Amino acid sequence: MPRKLLDSTRQWIVTILSDRRNRNLAVIGLIITVIIGIEESWGSAFAFLSALLALLECLNTLDWLHSRPSANGSLQGAVQAIQQAADACWRRLYKTLAAVAALLLLPVAWLLDWDVAGGFAAGSILSALAGYLGLTVSIRSHGRAAQAAQQGLPAVFGVVFKGAAVTGLLVAALGLLGVAGCYAILTLLGSEEPLSALVGFVAGASLVSIFARVCGGIISKAADIAGDVSGQPTTDSPALDLRNPASITQRLGESIRDGVGMAGDLFETYTATLMATMLLAAILTGGLESAVAFPLLLGGASLLASVVALASVRLEEGHILAALLRIVLVAAGLSSLTFYPLCLLTFGGGMQMGSEHVSAHGVYFAALTGFALSAALVALAGYYTSASYAPLRSVAVAARGGIANLFTAGLVLAMRSTLLPILAVCTAIWAAHAFAGLFGVAVAATAMLSLTGLVAGLDVFNPIAANAGYISELADTPAAVRHAAREIAAAGRALQALTRGYALGGAALAAVVIFADYTDFLAETAGFVLLDYRVVVGLLLGALIPYLFVALLIPAVNRPAAELVNEVRRQWRTRPGIFDRTDTPEYARAADQLTRLSLQETVLPVLLPILIPIAAGFLLGAEVLGGLLLGALVTGLLLAITLSTAGSVWGNARKYIEEGHYGGQDSEAAKAASTTDAVGAPLKDVVGPALGVMIKAVSIVGLLIAPLL
Repeated sequence: MPRKLLDSTRQWIVTILSDRRNRNLAVIGLIITVIIGIEESWGSAFAFLSALLALLECLNTLDWLHSRPSANGSLQGAVQAIQQAADACWRRLYKTLAAVAALLLLPVAWLLDWDVAGGFAAGSILSALAGYLGLTVSIRSHGRAAQAAQQGLPAVFGVVFKGAAVTGLLVAALGLLGVAGCYAILTLLGSEEPLSALVGFVAGASLVSIFARVCGGIISKAADIAGDVSGQPTTDSPALDLRNPASITQRLGESIRDGVGMAGDLFETYTATLMATMLLAAILTGGLESAVAFPLLLGGASLLASVVALASVRLEEGHILAALLRIVLVAAGLSSLTFYPLCLLTFGGGMQMGSEHVSAHGVYFAALTGFALSAALVALAGYYTSASYAPLRSVAVAARGGIANLFTAGLVLAMRSTLLPILAVCTAIWAAHAFAGLFGVAVAATAMLSLTGLVAGLDVFNPIAANAGYISELADTPAAVRHAAREIAAAGRALQALTRGYALGGAALAAVVIFADYTDFLAETAGFVLLDYRVVVGLLLGALIPYLFVALLIPAVNRPAAELVNEVRRQWRTRPGIFDRTDTPEYARAADQLTRLSLQETVLPVLLPILIPIAAGFLLGAEVLGGLLLGALVTGLLLAITLSTAGSVWGNARKYIEEGHYGGQDSEAAKAASTTDAVGAPLKDVVGPALGVMIKAVSIVGLLIAPLL
């Protein structure tokens, strides 16, 4: 294994430097790195260099993808239809995001300062850029993957994997580049509080993230409903067909949800954790530069480890899922090896962190705790939602007793599924604190989120693989081709529950570190005591926010879905040539309308976690806001785990039954499972993931306005 890694690394370096463009960019990057290292800190310089190398790998991978044959023949029509819908969708989405960010820029500058406003703008732009590039690469990989399926499983795996890897690396590289770059630039310009600008950076990323996550989920689920409903009224109405614009928006919806939504979610979590850990280090050490830059060292080392791990991937005997998870293990192992010398370099003689004296070994073991928590959360997500294990099979068997039995069994399992993940998070926090105090908890969160690039890539693997399979089915390709595409798609579906578990755990730890920053700030002015009635009031108000958020989000899918069905039927009515294929549906019009309506439904759920903390802070005080942050974190995390697991369990129980268990596809058990799956789909695809973003948004808004209270 080590020899293979060395060979892969050597080959990667040769490939990168063989291109003149890459060599020129590398030279420019090295010059900037040296300047940052001399004038500011070598931690920021190392992070900048790591991000640059990851971006060079993205360019190299994009060149490889563009060299693959694009879709042709019968595949081309579906690819072009999805591309038209995607273009209309991202234009509408990003124009709206740009307008909202621009409206908020001046108030941020007026209330805080222009450094914070500049950070806010940079965070918004880079987060949106990561989502846009991820969506573009994902959409352009669909057709190439479908074309590659004609050459067998290894070929289609290569295209899907490379497309997903680019998106993942972009998220991590742009996030690290943004945080390190903003911090270095503001420090070089003589800013008195560069870390305050980083809070603005994360707030900008949070704005894009919550819009992308909520709106992306609504688009995805509304398109699913419309695709199923629009073809039902008459026997000659096409459903899964190029003649049905809703069918195309279904394909687009997955890419928006997992490409743009998850990319924005993890970008925000990653940058928020880096910022919060740097801020905590500054508070605990009085601004000691080596401690403040330490999270950037961890991020840079893990990003390089991710690049090497991606270069070493091998598909052996068709074991797709094993090959993908092996990449994460390799990256975590390499990161663990590099973290040790970095800890010795920074904390070799020990360091005073507030009232705690931390050692290099303590900080290192805290970082390993973060990796252990990642593994535990991913394993538990798979245990509760996979048909390979007893919990899901015990729910599936309940379907023989009807809808009520199946619904109850799934809900009970979802509630039980909170136990072990919460115990894992609590154990990790306790252990990390024992190793290195409060800073150890922040380091554990940073280490856990340092694998963001890989996890984002694994999540995007699903829509690329699923759409490649859909295009192959639609084009009526040979059975062997469709089989290869189906295998890839099945692996992608299996990854989704795992990546969601990681994302929720990361959101929780990020919120814990931000809460620690807030309470440290509060200690300078008032103090945070749980017996204070104002804190109790805040706890109750914060606990209420996730429930109101869910209540607004669940019905938000209905209107866009209904209007999309009406639009599809209008096109069929006014353009009868669609049925005999002498006319083409208006895919862009349908996608634009769906995006516009979804954005309208996004407004209230997005405003809730922004306005309530602001109102609580200014009207009721900093103590109430502190309690509110904690209450939203606790109930939001529990609710997110419960709803995500319930939706996944009902969906996977349906698949398990339809595979031939407990009566098979046409049985009463299958009908019951179909009903509960319809209930659970928005919970796992829209509500659960959005709750993770909501938890962070509440915390970031609280930290942003803290200086004004």
